[in-house]
Amino acid sequence: MNPFRYLLQRAEGVFSGPHERSIFVRAWEAAVLWSWVFTGLRFGSVLVVLPLLSRLPESDFGFYYLLMSIVAVAPLIDLGFAFSVERGVGYAMAGATELRADGLPPGANSKTPNFGLFWKLVFTARVFYRLLTLLLLVVLGAVGTYIVSQSAWETSNPTLAWTAWGVALLNCALEVYSSWWNVVLRGMNRVVTGMRILCLGYSAKLLLSCVLLMAGFGVLSVFVAGFLSSALIRTLSRRQVILSSPPAPQARPAKSEMISFLRILWPNSWRIGLQWITAYVAALLLMLICESRFGLAGAGEYGFSLNVAMAIQAIAVSWVYVKWPVIVQLRSRNELGEIRKLMWGRVWLETLTFVGLALVAFAVIPLVIKVGLIKKDVLPSPWFIILVANVFLEAQMAIWSTLLTTENKVPTLWPVAITHGCTLLLVFILLRTTQVGIGALALAPLVTGSLFNYWYWARRGPRMIGTTWARFMFQSPQAEAKNAGADSSPSVA
Repeated sequence: MNPFRYLLQRAEGVFSGPHERSIFVRAWEAAVLWSWVFTGLRFGSVLVVLPLLSRLPESDFGFYYLLMSIVAVAPLIDLGFAFSVERGVGYAMAGATELRADGLPPGANSKTPNFGLFWKLVFTARVFYRLLTLLLLVVLGAVGTYIVSQSAWETSNPTLAWTAWGVALLNCALEVYSSWWNVVLRGMNRVVTGMRILCLGYSAKLLLSCVLLMAGFGVLSVFVAGFLSSALIRTLSRRQVILSSPPAPQARPAKSEMISFLRILWPNSWRIGLQWITAYVAALLLMLICESRFGLAGAGEYGFSLNVAMAIQAIAVSWVYVKWPVIVQLRSRNELGEIRKLMWGRVWLETLTFVGLALVAFAVIPLVIKVGLIKKDVLPSPWFIILVANVFLEAQMAIWSTLLTTENKVPTLWPVAITHGCTLLLVFILLRTTQVGIGALALAPLVTGSLFNYWYWARRGPRMIGTTWARFMFQSPQAEAKNAGADSSPSVA
């Protein structure tokens, strides 16, 4: 079966089926569609908030992207602990009897969840995130204040700019403290429920952002709305976790037991966290380099281009993203054939969705800018294409590197960290020795990523599930099973 026929069958499945389950019911229960809605709301600034922000002075618009770069640390500050908690919850839901610091846990061969292990994870996570939030307020508050002090005076209203930074810091802290409940819900494979809650929270954020922007609150608007949205998401996610599991035991885990859990989760958590932090630091430094070399107006142009590419990526990766909790459980049971069967069509759907949306973006964005619906431009066409191509390859690499982590290992840390360092070095060299200008920010990541990461993990990931990249991509699981059956049948003399 080729990928295009698979796409056709998936489309037919959406618009056909038993009459008692209408298309609206199936859409309500589809994790991918909810993921798209969430992505649309998350990047709603491109269509709704951005036109309002773009009417601000150039310096205020660039200051907004500077603040967004600083608070982007929110998903990273937990040092990958959320990722470990999600994976640990997945193992517990697969029946694991215990967790290990490295490798698959024992006992994960049952479809009966181990809620004792589950609640120990939840209690440990709650204590960890309380301490982490306090640390975030101190460290990010100091570093972010210094960065803001270098640019706030350029804005049209420095007092409002400083207020926006204060609210952004509080929003970042609340997001860290509250978001882990939705992570637990996702680890339980309640992906649809978790996505609905996120959609509701981000809808409220989008609406309130627009109201405050039109009321004249400037860059402060988005961060006030984000604070209220985080509180709503935390409340609803916590309620759903409690409703979806047996009552928590009255006796909380002892302090020594929670410390033991932290020691088990820590080895892979810090590796994931360090990998994410290097990516964040590299992105922040690229933004600061852009702002220093090309001004806040150039930072806005680069930031807008990157936002468009990341929006395309977020829509495309939903096909695989919603299935990672199931894949974790399948890997813990060593059901490699089921993983191949589940991933094959979705990897193709992700790939074709990205390419299709990228082509639409290349055609539509210049027209939208020309008619004045958006008053900010993207990078010049050659550099914009290169930037989008790099984001596409990053998404492809993420499929296979995430698959490798389902074995409770993180082999990608140092190659990825070294690549980020090489990217910054290459940007510096290109800006000093060539005339590529702002295009260096798009070209350097593509060059450094192609040296190793973009091809190596695409080789290693498929081997983990008993196949190769070429065989996985161009031979459907049905054809693979048929060929395996033919190979195992006795020969006729």
